[in-house]
Amino acid sequence: MKTNKYSFLDTLQDFIESYLPLEKGCSEKTVESYKTTYRLLLDYLYNQKNLSADQVTFEKLDYGTISGFLDWLQEERKCSARTRNQRLAALNSFSKYAMNINLEATFFRNTLGKIPRKKTQANIMPVFTLEEVQILMAMPNDRTEIGKRDKVLLSTMYGAGMRCHETCNLKIRNIHFKNGGGAHVDIINGKGGKSRSVWISEPCAKIIRGYIHYRRLENQPEAFLFKSQTHEKMSVSAIEEVYKKYIAKAKKEYPDKFKAENYTPHTMRRTAASHMLESGVEMEVIRTFLGHSSIYTTSLYTVLSQQKMDRDLKNWASKWFPEEKAKEETHTASNIPDFLR
Repeated sequence: MKTNKYSFLDTLQDFIESYLPLEKGCSEKTVESYKTTYRLLLDYLYNQKNLSADQVTFEKLDYGTISGFLDWLQEERKCSARTRNQRLAALNSFSKYAMNINLEATFFRNTLGKIPRKKTQANIMPVFTLEEVQILMAMPNDRTEIGKRDKVLLSTMYGAGMRCHETCNLKIRNIHFKNGGGAHVDIINGKGGKSRSVWISEPCAKIIRGYIHYRRLENQPEAFLFKSQTHEKMSVSAIEEVYKKYIAKAKKEYPDKFKAENYTPHTMRRTAASHMLESGVEMEVIRTFLGHSSIYTTSLYTVLSQQKMDRDLKNWASKWFPEEKAKEETHTASNIPDFLR
């Protein structure tokens, strides 16, 4: 254990450069999020408290300072309560690490324990209905090269529940077609650097196989399945533009559908999981399919459709609140008074 002379900046540097990426195995994106939190904190301390980075100590990070920083995020930088909570979580994570390195950090840890999370308004994340998915799949003009790609792109992201960056990284060698139908797709370096293999249905596999043949990629295992008009590998922003284009078209042609204000490529992944849940697939299977570490995350992720809820509630109501038939029925003698029947 380091001595209590091990400074705030020394401890923070070890946390960012060693603990997060090497010991905890966090992705670059996660590490960057932590960095942003501490860049903001040091910026606040310098501009609002006249403290340079090398003057910051754990003792100076008292309740008033940390509370002031979090309030500054919301009031001056116009951050949401959700973002404020994310910054607080990053501070908490560092404090847990730091108190094992520096005894003075225990004060910092205790301070953070007194600061509550802000209540946030739960967002209702949209999902597509099955009919809306079918509409989107039919929109690309598969008589054109771009249309062929887009149809396969939409089908693959739904069929395999893939994130944008996972779709961008998909190579021919990651797709294994099965003689009995369907295929397995190896999703390499997903969120948090985790990999998984998912099964896709025969219709989806057939579309992918046809596209591989169209692009003559059968003998090019290192080629990316999806390319843009200028690059051999699609970017996340390119996929976002594809969705933006077809959602705008769908909203115009089907004004009674696609009612949510914002849809993103992630909506297709969420939709796939929700449709699996509605069809009776176990939550643990869906968790593995999505690549979630916690089934709690999956439970927040999946959404039952209104039609499914209405149908199940009607079935429940018919079972527990049957139509009144008391007048047609005869009752045997009983000690139970009528008002309790």
